[in-house]
Amino acid sequence: MASIQAELDSFSAFDTRHYDDAGNHLLTVVDISGIHITVICPCKCPQQSPFRAQLLQIGLYPATQKSPRTAFTFQLLESFRVTDPILPHATPDRYKELLRISRQWRYLQNKLVFGFVHDSRVKVKDGDLAYFCPTCPQPGVNLSEDWIEDLGGAWKYSRSFVMDGNFSAEHMKLKNNDDFDLTGGSGYFTASPRYQAHLQIADDKQPKSTCHKHKAVNQVHATQKHLAATGIRAIACARHRCFVPDRCFVLDTVVDFQKGERQVNMDYALCRALGKLEGMPRAAVIYDIACQFNVHFGARVSRSDYLKFSDTIQIIWGIGLFHIHGHQDVCLSRYRPDLIPGIGKVDGKVLETVWSQLNEICGSTRSMTAAHWQEVLNDHMLDSNRKKMLNIVQSLSRKYIQALQASEVTEEGYRNLTANADQSLITRWIVQAEEAQTRCFADVTAMDIFDVQLQRAPTRVEMQLQLAEDPAQPSSAHGVASWLSLGLKIEELQSRIAGLVKQAGANPTITERLDIDRRKTRLDNMIDDFSRKANQYLAEDILVGQGNADSDWHDVELGDEAILPLPSNISADQCRDHGVGPS
Repeated sequence: MASIQAELDSFSAFDTRHYDDAGNHLLTVVDISGIHITVICPCKCPQQSPFRAQLLQIGLYPATQKSPRTAFTFQLLESFRVTDPILPHATPDRYKELLRISRQWRYLQNKLVFGFVHDSRVKVKDGDLAYFCPTCPQPGVNLSEDWIEDLGGAWKYSRSFVMDGNFSAEHMKLKNNDDFDLTGGSGYFTASPRYQAHLQIADDKQPKSTCHKHKAVNQVHATQKHLAATGIRAIACARHRCFVPDRCFVLDTVVDFQKGERQVNMDYALCRALGKLEGMPRAAVIYDIACQFNVHFGARVSRSDYLKFSDTIQIIWGIGLFHIHGHQDVCLSRYRPDLIPGIGKVDGKVLETVWSQLNEICGSTRSMTAAHWQEVLNDHMLDSNRKKMLNIVQSLSRKYIQALQASEVTEEGYRNLTANADQSLITRWIVQAEEAQTRCFADVTAMDIFDVQLQRAPTRVEMQLQLAEDPAQPSSAHGVASWLSLGLKIEELQSRIAGLVKQAGANPTITERLDIDRRKTRLDNMIDDFSRKANQYLAEDILVGQGNADSDWHDVELGDEAILPLPSNISADQCRDHGVGPS
């Protein structure tokens, strides 16, 4: 009797095909020995069982009932539960022991990956068990030995960082504080003792905000009594979303970090990130409240024994494109990432995309011990950076094609913008832009040159007051200003009434009809008053509208469609003939 046949073949796990070259089914089989791609040939004899039933006959449980592409062996499923449902107490409970050795196993596996298992005398240093970005410039890693001689390429060797906090990654207070830290500062969390020492001497006074009322500034002292950690703060490279090892996370302990996003915490994290940039020329730091954070950053660093980085690094500050529009107008030109020289195309919100992934495990980690909490988050950050390292070639290739396309669009836009501009102006603009981008490292106000210089037009009330107070105007001009102001009010009321009529539609309610009628009555009274005063300021032969014979201003109709004899409704020729406006 014919039956189903399965054959293990050398197919890659990355093969997404459903059939091989001969047309046979490809089936993913999950077993206790691993995951295998097999060629499977179902029996097609008459009266034969369906494909899913044939799989069950050979000990494979299909993942779907229709056209299954994945199956699990019975041997795997039988090991899924080891307790006896009849005598569950007969199986020893070793869950706590499993948790303990799983921590140790993960730590040993990381030491194996990073080459620290062959000699126990070699000390694991801060950040040694963590991947970083393979693309960001790093002396001794991905830069040639003579890179520092490239004096004109400072922008190529600049590093860019994004700082952000995640308040979903909470850690609960625990009654039992008996804990043991395996990783210390070897992963992404910073070592706790030095960080605690910094907080003991750091000035926690929060300066008054000079920008808008941002939550990150105003809620720094918000407490959560049931939490040992209100969240985590991270630093990552702005262009490739890779977390910075050991200088990435700041641990919130029970004693020192039960509050909001304080500057003393971010100071330590940033200095740890900048500490690895010895010899690098520049660093861009993007932070949601950079306009406030950077004001006294240098002073805070100079006062602390635990905050330090190279004096030769030029720091330029930026604010993410999403948050910058909630700041004052001056922040747009001073901290917009698009205007930072050499930073590339970044939005400053790359950490938000990683937080969404990390938040999926936060519910499981919040009640762990502090050390276990750190280790699990460390492992997920390690996995995140590992994936980016493996996919960096495809990512850069895709971005390179996008950059070429965007370059053509940008060049075309530049040509259109400068086509009719005077060459001397273009040259002056280029010099001003280059000068501003050079000075911005020392003085961020130099970027104000990129701000749109607009002079706000005076309001109607301001113009009326200006005409009334102008001593050069005759006394009659004062009445003209009030009369013109009344005409503008009438036109505004006409627009409001037209909007209400349109909104009410063909079947307005009684309330809507009363409101519209009340406004129309007020409008008619204002138009009647306006027409009577017009006798003092308009000539008898002034025509309004299109200048027809039937449009004499004496015949101004009442209602929301009336055309008033304002200067804007009088033809230019008539204005010149009667000495109104420019000749």
